[in-house]
Amino acid sequence: MFGGGWRPLSRYDDCRAFERHRAYPKRQREETRVIVTARSIRLHHKDAKGREKHAEVPSAFARIELDEPAGPASWLRIEHGKTAWVIGRFLTPPERSSLAKALRQALLAAKAERHPA
Repeated sequence: MFGGGWRPLSRYDDCRAFERHRAYPKRQREETRVIVTARSIRLHHKDAKGREKHAEVPSAFARIELDEPAGPASWLRIEHGKTAWVIGRFLTPPERSSLAKALRQALLAAKAERHPA
């Protein structure tokens, strides 16, 4: 049926195939770090190919925008002036809403730290 060209996989081949299967999602991983301080918001993004981008925005003038209601086509943005950075593309809409709420609270805390009552 196989013309004699087929051979059962050895244990080594099984392990290599499993290793490739396990390594694939790691290579497709995106990562975004957002650090909010009283002075600035720092963004560090690493895409699936390992390329990194960095940005820093003064927290006094930053805005967190998310089109409500959050859906698959609504993006979470950090805006400053006429510039916007889209973050959390890989998150589900409820996770984007939660992150937007947390970032807004962090910005309010940063403002309170700059201007204590």
